[in-house]
Amino acid sequence: MSHPSFSSATLLTELRSAQHLIPGNLPQHGYFLNSAPCGTGKIGDRSTPIPRHQVVIIDATVDDYQHLVNGAIEGTDVFVLDAQHDGIRQITQILQQLKFRIPNPDLHIIAHGTPGTLYLGNSELNRQTLSYYVTDLHTWFAPSLLLSPTLNLYACNVAAGDTGAEFLEALSALTGATLAASNRLIGDGHWQLDVQQPCNRLHSYPCPNLPSPLPMPSHPHSLSNLPIHPSALLSYPHTLAPGDRDTNFGNNGIVTTDIGFNSDDGGWSITTDDNGNILVGGYTEAYGSNDFALIRYTATGELDTSFGQGGIAIADIGTNSDDLMFSITIDINGNILVSGASNANGSNDFTLARYTADGFLDTNFGTGGIVSTDIGFGSSDYSYSITTDGNGNIVVAGTSDASGSSDFTLVRYTADGSLDLNFGTDGIVTTDIGGFGSSDSGYGLVTDSSGNILVSGSSDASGSSDFTVVRYTTTGELDHTFGTGGIVTTDIGVTSNDSANGITIDSNGNILVSGYSNANGSNDFAVVRYTPDGTVDTTFGTAGIVITDINAGSEDAGWSVATDSQGNVLVGGDTYNNDATSDDFALVRYTTAGILDTTFGLGGIVTTSISAGSEDAGLSIAIDSNDNILAVGSTVVNGISDVAVVRYVGGAPPFFISGVPEEDSTLTADISNLFDGNSSPDSSTYYYSWEQSKDGGESWEHISGGDAEHNTFTPGDEQAGADVRVTLSYANLPLPLGTFHFYHRI
Repeated sequence: MSHPSFSSATLLTELRSAQHLIPGNLPQHGYFLNSAPCGTGKIGDRSTPIPRHQVVIIDATVDDYQHLVNGAIEGTDVFVLDAQHDGIRQITQILQQLKFRIPNPDLHIIAHGTPGTLYLGNSELNRQTLSYYVTDLHTWFAPSLLLSPTLNLYACNVAAGDTGAEFLEALSALTGATLAASNRLIGDGHWQLDVQQPCNRLHSYPCPNLPSPLPMPSHPHSLSNLPIHPSALLSYPHTLAPGDRDTNFGNNGIVTTDIGFNSDDGGWSITTDDNGNILVGGYTEAYGSNDFALIRYTATGELDTSFGQGGIAIADIGTNSDDLMFSITIDINGNILVSGASNANGSNDFTLARYTADGFLDTNFGTGGIVSTDIGFGSSDYSYSITTDGNGNIVVAGTSDASGSSDFTLVRYTADGSLDLNFGTDGIVTTDIGGFGSSDSGYGLVTDSSGNILVSGSSDASGSSDFTVVRYTTTGELDHTFGTGGIVTTDIGVTSNDSANGITIDSNGNILVSGYSNANGSNDFAVVRYTPDGTVDTTFGTAGIVITDINAGSEDAGWSVATDSQGNVLVGGDTYNNDATSDDFALVRYTTAGILDTTFGLGGIVTTSISAGSEDAGLSIAIDSNDNILAVGSTVVNGISDVAVVRYVGGAPPFFISGVPEEDSTLTADISNLFDGNSSPDSSTYYYSWEQSKDGGESWEHISGGDAEHNTFTPGDEQAGADVRVTLSYANLPLPLGTFHFYHRI
C-alpha cells in the first residue's frame, strides 16, 4: 500500500483543499489524514459533544489503519506516523505544531505493543529508552494546575505485568499525564483500556487535584474515550501485535506476481540489498518451459521498473530447457548471484548466473553471465544454495548422483565463474554420508567466521532420514574438529524421517538448523541448535531440539531459518491441515532459549493464506534492516501458480529463562538481550527475585532472591508442575524501579 508523502506539493494542495489543513501544522514525516473544527461530532444520527480536543496518532504498521482513520469522529485530528522514522520524535513535532491551537489535547496513540513497550515508527519507547527521550516527553503537554492531560495507549499488552506498570508510572512521571492502557490484546472489537496510571509528574508543577483512579467504562461495549465511531472499532478485525502482516507492504502485507499471463511461477529464495529493495529468485513458465526468474521489488512491494524488464529478469539457460533458480545472494560489488539447476545439456547440472545491479546478465561472468557444471557425466545435479566467502569466491551446495546414489555436493568458483582448482578436486567436493547406497542431500549453506563451510541436509545412512550437517575447511576437506570426522547426524525421533533444510549461525557462533520431522506422527517444524564443535546444544529447547506442530495433526515443514537483531529465531515454511482445503505460509518465532515466543502471532505462530482457497508454499525467509520478516514462495489459485511475498512486522525480544525446565537442572535469568551498550546499569544495582505459582499464575510466592549473584535457581521436588518466574529490578533512572518477568513451567 502506498501512502501520501508531504514532499508532494500537488498532494498537499489537494489535502488542504479537502481537509482544510493549516499550513505549518504538518510534521516533517508522517501523514495528517483528518481534521475538522473542535466542538461536536456525530455518532450515527445524534450529536455527541467532545469536551476537549482529540488527537489520534496511529503507527503506520498497524494493519488496515485506514479503517480506523475513516471511522474518526468529526472534530478529531488524526495523524499516521511514518514507519521509516523515529516515531517519538514525530509525535513531539506534531504536538509542538499543534500547541498554539490545542495546548493540551486528549492524546490517543494506536500502535503495536508488548508488555512495557510501544513500537512507534522505527523506534521503541520503553524503560530502557525513556532516558533518551526525556526532553521530548517533557514537551508533549503544557503544565496545568487545572486540568491533567490524558494519554491513552491502544497497544496490545503494554500495561501487562510489573513491566507494564513500571513503564506507565515512568511515562506518566515524564509527561505529567494521566495514562490509560491495556493489559491484553487490542482490536477484534476489544478497545477498553483497563489499566490507569494517575498523573505522577516529576516536573516542578504539581498534578491537578483530581480523583484517582479515574472511573473506567463499565458497559462491555463502552469503548473508552477513543474518538472513533464504535461501529468502526467493533468491526476492526485486527489485533495489534508483533507478527501482523506489514500494511506498508503490498496489499495488506502481501504481494503476488504473475510473471507471464497465467504462467506457472514461483519464488524460492529472498534477500534484500543495501537500498532496502527486495530480491526474489525463482522460476517462470512464461515462455513455455521453466526459466530462471529474478524479481526486484521496492521496499513497499512494488515492482522496481528500473530493474530488468519492468522489475523482472528472465534467463532461459538453454532453448526450451527446464531451469529452476533455488538460491540468491549479493556479492560485495552489488552483483546478484543465483544458483539452481538446468537440463540445457541433457541432464540437470549445477547452474549459476550473475546479474548486474540493474538486472542484466553480467557478460564478465562465465559464458554470457551463465556457468553450468556437470558433477559427473550425465549425472543429475541440483545446486540448492549459494553464498560468497571472505575472498570473493562463490560457494554452491546441493546434491549429485554422480557416484550412483545422491551425495552432498559442494563446488567453489572464482569471482569470474571459473572452477576454483585450489578447492577439493578441481573445485568440486562430494560427500557420501553413509557409504555407497545411502541417499544424502545437501540443501542449506553458510560460512562461519573462520571461513569454514557448513552444509545442512538429510541422510538415510541410519536406515531412516536424519538431520545432517557437514563442515568443510576452506580447502574443501572435511573438518575433523567438527562432529565425527566433520559430520553430524541427528535423529529427531527413533526411526523418524527428518530433513534439515535451512541453516544459519547466530551471534554466539551456534549453528541453527531447521526442517521437518515426523517424530510425533505427522511432519512438524523441527529446529536443532549445535555448538560450534557440532555438539547438540542442550540449553536450547528440549535437549537441543524444538518440534512445533503448527496445527494439530497438520503436515508442516520449516524450510528456512534466520535470526533477528535481538537473537530471536525465526523459522519459515508452510503447513497443510488435513481438515482444511489449502496450504498456508507458516512462520514461527522462538526465543534464544528455543521457547515459542508468545508475544509473536498466536502463541509464537503465524499462518497466512495468500487468498481464499489458495494452495500456498512458503519456502524461504529473510530479515530486513528493520527486523521485519520477509517470506517468499508460491500461491496456486485455479491451477495457476504465482510468486507470493509476505512481510511481517517484527518486534522486541521477550525476556527468558535459559536452561532445561526440570528438577535439579539449573535455570538462569538470561538478560543478554535486555540491555544494549550504554543503557545497561551497573550489575550492583540488579536484584533478582525467584517466585513460583501452583495455580496457573493467579498467585505467586517468593522462593529465592538476592543481588546479581542470584541470577540462577535450581528447582527441586516442591517446584514440580509449578510455574517459576524471576523478576529483575534495577535502578537505572531517577524513576521507579524497572521490573521484568521471565516465566518457565517445571
